Amino acid sequence: MLRVYDFYANACVRVVSNNTTLPNEVEVEIERIWNEEQSQRGKALFNGEILSAMEVSAQEILGCRAEYKHLVAQRIQPTLFEVLGVRPVAVSGVLECSDGLVLGRRAATTTQDAGLWELVPSGGLDPSNVTENAELDYLLQILAELYE
Repeated sequence: MLRVYDFYANACVRVVSNNTTLPNEVEVEIERIWNEEQSQRGKALFNGEILSAMEVSAQEILGCRAEYKHLVAQRIQPTLFEVLGVRPVAVSGVLECSDGLVLGRRAATTTQDAGLWELVPSGGLDPSNVTENAELDYLLQILAELYE
């Protein structure tokens, strides 16, 4: 289900701890799916940290660190959402030039929405860029995506 929230100018994105331990059979299934995907996609697919939303409001997004391979496994096997609950958080900006808006086409190797068009800049929030008070600067992330 798609939910749209107004996000206030003074809103923040915070990273909180998630100390959930996964059952061994879930870990095994994630690894099986991940290895299969890597063998199909090669080096284009790599595991890293993403931000997964835990709570969302107009004032704040609370998120936790999640492994990208958990999102991949959950998309391939949706029943894993019950255990993993990965809800990726991303940013999108609107780049306007004299000819109009700039759109980009997602690479065919991406896991999410491969080959589709999206606003430029767009990308996932990197939870490694956390400040002392556990906040992420989503505006800096938009600029980083634009640079990429």
